[in-house]
Amino acid sequence: MSKWSYFNLAAQDSTVITASSEDPFFPASNIKKTFQNKVYRSVSGTPSASVIFDLKTTETVNALLVRANGFTGVGFNGSLTFEANATSDFSSPAFSTTVDFDPQFNLGFKYLSVDQNYRFWRVSGTGTDYFELSNIFIGRYIEMDNDMELGWSFQEADQSKVVENRYGQQFTDELNSVKRLNGSHRLLEKDEVELLSVMWDYCGKSKPVWVVMDSQEAISLHGGRYAGLFNFTDRPRIRNNHYALYDTNTTLKEAI
Repeated sequence: MSKWSYFNLAAQDSTVITASSEDPFFPASNIKKTFQNKVYRSVSGTPSASVIFDLKTTETVNALLVRANGFTGVGFNGSLTFEANATSDFSSPAFSTTVDFDPQFNLGFKYLSVDQNYRFWRVSGTGTDYFELSNIFIGRYIEMDNDMELGWSFQEADQSKVVENRYGQQFTDELNSVKRLNGSHRLLEKDEVELLSVMWDYCGKSKPVWVVMDSQEAISLHGGRYAGLFNFTDRPRIRNNHYALYDTNTTLKEAI
């Protein structure tokens, strides 16, 4: 069953981010940016570091996701530790878990079976010469019993530029790929339409949404394969094909 996460507590204007070590050219505030190449980085020679997120109020969290800089590589080794506490003193945090990262798909995620309600969250890890973070999500996920219909499509579009001369030789400017996801929801009830509408109204075309189509690895070998951080290409159109039941089509493009 797909899971969608869009209201990112870590990226809100009111959230204060404090790092244990910070390179002034790569401040912790970069974590609030959508661009994956706008990163936080600890001072060179400080491979182990942490970042504390002060949400200002106690908030409910059941989704933790991370994406690294896909252009220069992962800035940490292995998994990340996520901790939560009522205060900024993390000497004995009330909650702690690890989020495994899959470099093949540039994604790590964990959905919590029990909601956690805390004001402060800390993310820590270890790099090689420094510790680096790009996109972090701390918040909630939504899912519906009426999931995306079979027939949804996923593509990693190669943006490389290929020019062919008159002899048939190819000259390639190798660029990154961009994920695209398209699918439909059918026979949605009014409460499900409302759930999606709140997300569409908040995100529009400018705010990203994290989508994981197969978090339990029920239909694929890797949960990160059909997943990523996306933008809606437009607000989906709702079709009333049956009494009090609705269909809609969603098209998403990866937020780079």
